[in-house]
This record gives sequence, C-alpha cells and structure tokens, in this order.
Amino acid sequence: MGTQWPMYATLVLGSNIVGAIAIMTFVVFFLPMPEIKDFTSDVPHLELVGVLYVTFAVVIGIAVTLLLFRPVLDWQRNPDAHDPNMVRNLVLRIPVYQAAVAALVWVIGIILAIVIASQSSGRLGLVVGVSTTLAGLLVVLLTYLQAERLVRPVAAQAVARRFEDSTLEPPIKYRLIFTWVMTSGIPLIGIVLVLLGQRAGLFSDNSTDIMPAVIALALTALGTGFTGTVFAMMSVVDPILELQDAINRVRRGDDNVQVDIYDGSERAAGRF
Repeated sequence: MGTQWPMYATLVLGSNIVGAIAIMTFVVFFLPMPEIKDFTSDVPHLELVGVLYVTFAVVIGIAVTLLLFRPVLDWQRNPDAHDPNMVRNLVLRIPVYQAAVAALVWVIGIILAIVIASQSSGRLGLVVGVSTTLAGLLVVLLTYLQAERLVRPVAAQAVARRFEDSTLEPPIKYRLIFTWVMTSGIPLIGIVLVLLGQRAGLFSDNSTDIMPAVIALALTALGTGFTGTVFAMMSVVDPILELQDAINRVRRGDDNVQVDIYDGSERAAGRF
C-alpha cells in the first residue's frame, strides 16, 4: 500500500498550524504580562497579520514540498523511467527535508513575531522569541516523526532495491533519545523558564498568576511526550512485528518471504 500524499500533506501541515495556534494562545492568554494586553490592543490588525502569515506558510509549505518530492511522485507513476538509486536516497531523506521546510517556515514566523512584539516592548519581544522558538523546535521534531511514519510504504519500495549506502538515517537509539528530549524536555524547559521569568520580574508580581502557564506546559509535556513516544515506538515495533510474521510464514513452508526495510538502520531485516 502506497503513501497517500494528500493525507500526508494534510497531517503534516495541520500539525504545524495547530502548533502555531497553540503557541499564540499560550502567549496571549496564559503568560501574565501586562505588556501583552497593551500589545493586543495597540497593534492594529494583529489577527489579520496572523491569518495572512498562516496562509503564506501553508502555500509555501505545499509548494516547497511538491518541488522536493516531485521526483518521488513521478517515480511512483513510472518507476523504470527514473534512477532508482536517486529516488531511494530522496525517499529516505523525506522526513529530514520535510522537517527542514517546517523549520524554515517557523524561523520566518519567529522573526516576524519578534519584530512586531519588540515594537511594543523589548521584554515582550524576548518572551515571544523564546516561546515561539521552543514551540518551533517541538513542532519540527513532530513533523519529522510524522513524515517518517507516513512515508514508510514508499520507503519500503525504495529500499527493496537493495542498493549500497543504505544508512541514511541516524541509529534508532539516537532517534529515541532525541525524541524524548524534544517532546518532553522542551515543555519542561518552558516551565523552568516561566519560573525564572517570574523571579526576574518579567511577569506580574503575584506568583500564582503563572500557575495557568505552568499547568499548560505540564499538560503539553504529557501530550507531546506521549505522541512522540508512540511515533518512536512504532518505528521500532513495526519492523519487529513484520519480521515475526515473516518467520511464522517460513515455518509454515513459505520459502519466498521478504521483510520490508523502511530505512538503512534496520539491518536485521532482509530477504529469507
């Protein structure tokens, strides 16, 4: 079964849009800064700017994604007309490229947000910059995990060619560690920064005012940590289950069994 590219685009772009809306909501409604109320009232057409940027980000994301992955789409329609080695390399790097596209869009948005917020207050610009940067790192990592999961059917077809230099992905153990650090560690870092900001006088004098922000970040750590763990778990468990199924088929007498390899780090799988 092949990758459904419309669903792929919808899920990847949707997660980035949700992340952008979530961080804007967090800054505006959960951080107890007096400057935020002045900012939302003093900056004209702030909502319109946000809508226009999200629209721009979606258009750019779709355009760059199609440009990068057009050879893969053409290869799926006519495999014999393309260099399979080139297509294999591209397919295995799709998660990295997709994360890079998301990172580029986030960097542009972060710079725009900092510039707009700094015109109202330097302290607000600092808070907005740190908040959006942490959110961007988390969303980019989730984008990578989503892309890795969604392109697995195409990756299996590409790697089945068994060309040389198949180690185009980092080892699984490093991906698991990095996933935990990014999906659970970033929200926890956010909690620490909120507490430090309260102590440094960035927020209101009443320490209880930061509790909504702390609770929101803790819930985010639970949600993103669970999501990242599920994606990372699937990247480990799925090949094992397929290998187990292949072994059972061999035991039943099937001597033409093949196990799909989704990336170069899955060295245990192969052709029986």
